[in-house]
Order: sequence, then C-alpha cells, then structure tokens
Amino acid sequence: MLLQTKFESVEQMNPLFERVDGELLQTAPGPQDWEIAHAALPSGGVSHIKCGAPITGHGATSENDVAFLVPWQQRAPHKFLGIDMAADGFSVYGPGTAHVGRVQSESEITMLVFSADRVAASFNSLAGTPGAGMPIGFQAINPPAGSRQRFNDYLSTMFTQARKDSEFLGNPAVLSEIEGRLLEIACVTAAHLGTHAQRQPLRCRNRTRVVKRSWEIVNQNRQSPVSLEMLCSENNVSLRTLEYAFLEIAGINPNLFLRIHRLHISRGAMVRGEARFVKEAAYAGGFFHLGRFSVDYREVFGESPVQTLRRIHGRTYAAASRPAKSILG
Repeated sequence: MLLQTKFESVEQMNPLFERVDGELLQTAPGPQDWEIAHAALPSGGVSHIKCGAPITGHGATSENDVAFLVPWQQRAPHKFLGIDMAADGFSVYGPGTAHVGRVQSESEITMLVFSADRVAASFNSLAGTPGAGMPIGFQAINPPAGSRQRFNDYLSTMFTQARKDSEFLGNPAVLSEIEGRLLEIACVTAAHLGTHAQRQPLRCRNRTRVVKRSWEIVNQNRQSPVSLEMLCSENNVSLRTLEYAFLEIAGINPNLFLRIHRLHISRGAMVRGEARFVKEAAYAGGFFHLGRFSVDYREVFGESPVQTLRRIHGRTYAAASRPAKSILG
C-alpha cells in the first residue's frame, strides 16, 4: 500500500530515513510543507520526498543495499557530494557509500533503495556481462536525452495509480512488476557509466569524509555542544580546511552548522512534546540566552519558538526574549 504522510517539520520526518542512516537539517526558512509518499517493494522501497525548505542532509547505504536518488529540480539545483546535479540527472550509491547533499530551496526527490543482490542480478542480466556496470561507490549520472523521462513518466504513473486505488500496491504481482521495471530503467541507463557518469573529484571525496565525520561527531555528543576545535581535532584538519569542506559540501560554514544542529535539537524537543516552554527548548539545545536563541531560531525556521509550539501543539505558550544579533549576519 502507499503510505502518504504530511509533517509539520523535518524532525517529524527524519525517523523514516533509518534504512539509509539519513538525517536532514533545515538551513533556512521555507513553506514548512514536508511530505513522504512511500511504497514497499519486494527487495526495498520507493519514496517520494517533498522538502519544505532549504536543506542539507547526509546518509549512507548499508553493505547490503544500493540506492538511487532522483532529484526533481524546481527553483534550485541539488548538489550531491559537491557535484551540481544536471536537471535530468540522478545519482547512484553502491553498498556502503556515504551521501551528503544540499539544495537551496524547497524541493522534491525520489529515493529508490534495493538489495544489492537484486541490483546485481538486474545488472548481470541487462548488461550482458556478469558484474558489468554494478554500482560501486558514488556515481552522478547525466543520461542521454529521454532516459530520465522514462523515470519521470513511470514514477508519476505509479504514484498516481496508487493514490487512486488503495489496493493497487497490495498485490505481490504488481509490486514485483514495479520493482522489475524501475530496476530495468535504472540499470539500462547506469550500465553505461563510463559514458554518462560524472565522478566525484578527489577534493570532494576528501571533503565529504570531513563533513560526514563531523556529522557523526555532533550526533554522538548531543548532550554536550561540540566545538570547532573538536571537529578539527577529530578530523585531523585545520580550521581553514574544515571551512572549505563545509562550504563546498554542505553549503554552510561549520560554525553555523553546529549552531543549526543545536537549534534542531531544541526544535525536536518541542515537536516531540519534551519541551513545553521556550526555556526548556533552549536549554535542551545548550542555549542559555533566551533572546539570542529566539532570534537565531527565527532566522533558520522563519518563525519564533512560541509560534512552533502553538502551530504543532495548538496551545498557548509565552516566553520573554530580548533582541540579539542574528547568527546569519
């Protein structure tokens, strides 16, 4: 069946990315229109994700999975691992491959995840040579004219039919057909990687590792704010190198990344009902100056903490705050 869910914030949506070890951070104000439509398939699943604001995000395929990311460009291009994605392109992540991406506006993306064994079987069969073209690591694919349109048309038809008929995705034969067709389109296009692939430069690979590792560090230390000094030490890089890595791969400087991550901790506490008042939310993220917290929060999310609490929980909250300098200048 098709599971279609709308969310009030990205924090509510993030738990659904567990299979790809994923997490999104909102980096600037947006319409706050978040949504996922998901269909389980025999060896994986397909998800259409609507992001209601500019984001940066990370994830990784397991050693048993292959993922395809199909970005739908509207107002701004997607950037995956430092590469600007072509308007009709998509990306492939082999088993055990890390992902860090960003987009500077509200956006949409389709994510397909299949077992590596199932993908290998498709490549072996469709490419003609065992192991030919099997995705290894990261590949940004800029397919020939018309190839991406096959993805677009098939995905659109599938989701449209699923919304019309609740029993459509409950039939095993239908699900098997959908998985086979999606893999056929993906594998036939990606089997010619040498012709159409845009490989990640070594500089971007190194910078991706720095950003990915930094993300792991802040998630391992959610109860105590992480410093720039700690990120430099753990990555064995200079502050200048750390800054270059974040600006190119995540689209924000590392200091702002740390602050935004703490703001998301505060926001998550409000979304989950763990913080009933602004002071509790601020303290959860390690903020002690309530006025500065409220200003920084509005700069990122486009609303005050009080408005978030009222919008999500439908209750009246009050908190005093004083003007402060914005972290965004």
